[in-house]
Amino acid sequence: MALAIDATTPARVNASAAVSAVSGSFTPPAGALLIVTAQGTNGSTGPTSVAVTNSGTALTWTQVQLANKTTTGGGDGFASIHRAVVGTSAAMTVTATQTGGSAPTSIKVYVVTGANTTTPVGTAVIGRGTTTPLTTTALTTTGTNSLFFASADEWSAPAAETGTAGSGMTWDSWGISGSNYGGSGYKTVAAPASTTTALSSVGGSGTMDWQYVVVEVFAAAAAAAPPRPVRTITQQALTRAATR
Repeated sequence: MALAIDATTPARVNASAAVSAVSGSFTPPAGALLIVTAQGTNGSTGPTSVAVTNSGTALTWTQVQLANKTTTGGGDGFASIHRAVVGTSAAMTVTATQTGGSAPTSIKVYVVTGANTTTPVGTAVIGRGTTTPLTTTALTTTGTNSLFFASADEWSAPAAETGTAGSGMTWDSWGISGSNYGGSGYKTVAAPASTTTALSSVGGSGTMDWQYVVVEVFAAAAAAAPPRPVRTITQQALTRAATR
């Protein structure tokens, strides 16, 4: 089963005046991998962390990476990626909450089917950039037909962000005028390779200040071929065949 973004994936939600953002309700299929991307403003000292939770039966959430002032030495934006595997299909919402940060906050949840749920992600890298377009730090993928996810924020000279033409990204952007712009996206990487993506801030002015996270999501291992039938020949059968 190939990796795919499921139709149950909810729309992005922006919280312009809050340190947490809550997705719309969605019902992912059992066994799906949830990739949660969040972006927003650090505030002067943070956020020290970003927590992801869900309504209903609690899933086990793992932070893949967080790019912020502490981890990259950058400015007041942050970008993060979390993951969890769905047990039983049920309606839920997902919340991303900053600790030690400030508004705004944005959340985009991706429902991924066909993922390796035992080892969902490979290498993840974080970085900071001050140019547009920005080329992310290279991430060397190790799987076949993996999905490459990016989460990015630009707060210093905010303007509409997008995946640069030709980057291959399916990009979902957000923005609050005069505050933050950011987004997230994905693309397929067919074979193991050193992979980057380019992001643009269209119409921005002044020095840019990007925070970003990129990560590889593995496809599920192919099902093993069924064993070939084994025919057992007894000594008695061999003796009968020899005397014919």
